[in-house]
Amino acid sequence: MIIVVGAGTCGLAAAYELARRGEPTVVFERGEPFAEQSAGLARIFRIAHQRPALCRLAISARAGWQRWESELAAGRLLGSEGFIAAAPQEATATAMTEAGAEFCWLDRREIEARIPFVAAPWEAGIFDPLGGSLRIRRALATSSRSATTALSGWRTAR
Repeated sequence: MIIVVGAGTCGLAAAYELARRGEPTVVFERGEPFAEQSAGLARIFRIAHQRPALCRLAISARAGWQRWESELAAGRLLGSEGFIAAAPQEATATAMTEAGAEFCWLDRREIEARIPFVAAPWEAGIFDPLGGSLRIRRALATSSRSATTALSGWRTAR
């Protein structure tokens, strides 16, 4: 029996994946599911990190989110808006290059063109085309329904 503590984004994701693989799993949550750190409508998803290992993990996670979209028939969970890492980002560019992640440099004018309501104080930034917005409420609702169905024992403890 595997115990997952917390019925937020990470806890439900872990529970769903474990149950999908046939592992007996129980989720414990001290409060309400989807509360505290998982509250809100969306989260930023990005490949752009300052360590190659994190970039590679994010690339793998992105594939997982896309698989969930298909498996759970949840509609779009991960947007394709892209992500801008503003200000000097040499470490991010190096890490993304080492991880084989796609990106491009943007100057101030290009940042302002992509975010027209911002007077960019940055000289440059990195555009991460695989980044975007996670529809977290949809993901949580869908994964909790699916995890509840797949889990051998779903319980909430207070």
